[in-house]
Amino acid sequence: MKKIFLFMLLILLISCAPPLDIDKSIANGLIQSSEDLKKQATNNELEVIRIAKEDFTFEKAEEAKEKLTIAVDFYRQSLAKNEEAISLIKDEELLKLRKFMSSKTAKTIECNEYSLDLLNEVLAHGEMTLTPEINNTMAKVDVCEEERIQLISP
Repeated sequence: MKKIFLFMLLILLISCAPPLDIDKSIANGLIQSSEDLKKQATNNELEVIRIAKEDFTFEKAEEAKEKLTIAVDFYRQSLAKNEEAISLIKDEELLKLRKFMSSKTAKTIECNEYSLDLLNEVLAHGEMTLTPEINNTMAKVDVCEEERIQLISP
């Protein structure tokens, strides 16, 4: 009799409990993971800035290229997690925010790839002089950075 009573009580508790929102929990985990990856990417970008402020040699350019490549990889992983979270989100406001974050991250990846192209051209040229190719890539970096700033400005 006790077992039947406990079983009935358990059924009553389960039926009164709010429904679990598994998708929301998974989306929140993906969002947190995406943000953690972006923090790691930002740390690598800050290292690149620190390197660029020092006496910029070819060895430093190689180090900057390595750090920036890692940053781009972290941003790509972050973007993938964010896109996966978007597929699970039902709340319209959160959905708009996550889509905005995806577009911002995609633009950051694009700008960093131009910066990587610039570093590759400098390293391939063999000296720290401005060539037409380097000037062209520097212009692309500048335009991309302006677009990125406009994207995040109100």
